[in-house]
Amino acid sequence: AVVVLLGVVVWRERRAAMLSRAAEQLDSIVRGGRFAERVRNAGSATPLAANANQLLEQIAIKELLISERERSLVGLLGGLHEAVAVHREGIVFANERFAVLAGQGDPQQLVGKAMAELVHPDYKDLVTDHLSRVLSVAPCLDRLEIELQPQRDQTARIELSAVRIDYQGGP
Repeated sequence: AVVVLLGVVVWRERRAAMLSRAAEQLDSIVRGGRFAERVRNAGSATPLAANANQLLEQIAIKELLISERERSLVGLLGGLHEAVAVHREGIVFANERFAVLAGQGDPQQLVGKAMAELVHPDYKDLVTDHLSRVLSVAPCLDRLEIELQPQRDQTARIELSAVRIDYQGGP
């Protein structure tokens, strides 16, 4: 009876170790955002690994679809004749037309800047509040007439329309 009990204890310890290794692999994959990787484990952890791999595959497919959708969106926004910027705590995308209005030759120079940095000082609080409301889906005006200030002695009067979209995994 002692030998059988000892065998059961050893078997449970091995099983627990295999499950623990599988869980650690899954944790590493998820934390690293490497959803194309798979949990490699055998023995008693095989069912866990199989289910985890199935979920990882579904997540990887969704990530691929999202990245393809975002590439299409960037292509569409970049080709518009209207000035377009995507703002989330700062500009994450601007097309060439918007860059010209903001006094920049390269749209990439605008990435990371807050929209409020680009407007006339009289409009900073208004624009900050408006964008915050749009992102939080709070009631707000459809359009604002504001002035961009590409250089200290110049202004460009524009109509600002803001719509909440999902872009690069966030609003």
